[in-house]
Amino acid sequence: EDIWKAMTCVAPKDAKFQKKNDQNGNTISSEHEKCGYNKTTPVDDYIPQPFRWLTEWSEIFCKAKTKKLEKLQTSCNECTINGTSCKDDDDGSICEECKEKCTSFGKFVKEWQEQFAKQSKTYNELYNKANNNSVSTANTVSVTPGGRRNPRTLEDDDNKHVDNFLKNVKDKCGDDKAKTAEQYLYKANNCVQYKFTQTNGVANNDDETYAFNEKPPN
Repeated sequence: EDIWKAMTCVAPKDAKFQKKNDQNGNTISSEHEKCGYNKTTPVDDYIPQPFRWLTEWSEIFCKAKTKKLEKLQTSCNECTINGTSCKDDDDGSICEECKEKCTSFGKFVKEWQEQFAKQSKTYNELYNKANNNSVSTANTVSVTPGGRRNPRTLEDDDNKHVDNFLKNVKDKCGDDKAKTAEQYLYKANNCVQYKFTQTNGVANNDDETYAFNEKPPN
């Protein structure tokens, strides 16, 4: 808590906490100064690091994708005015730059999707370990060959923290709404323009709101 006070001491008054509105998906800001937490540590700081990283990664991706789309739209503006697209240009020169941007955009999305696949696998493993075992390995005590207990380590505490967090996620959200990284991000991140899940968010592979749609919008 003292560390948090030191951090917020220099925070500007307009540094307000933002989160996604569950009802309409829009971003809303806290009315309080300094992220709304100028005295106590925010609840977010008690979320285990792997899941905070996952949320941060998704928000960085959303910003990067938005910038990529803006550049693509600038390059393809003339093609749109002429009624052609970057893939259907017969001339071969009018939309040359646009076609290059389209190809680059597809590669960009695919690379980030591959990164997400690795994080999704890790999330699934942690979630299943926490919720499918009758006795969590994080709560067991390791014993030496001589029968003496090994002292608990920081890693043991971290594992227990992760397990307890994911158990709470399941209890609060339900098993069918939090068992995948996509579903977790649907609830946890502040990226309102794209959806990582193809179930809760109604998005599909061809939907412009689907985060990993490799096709640029028309």
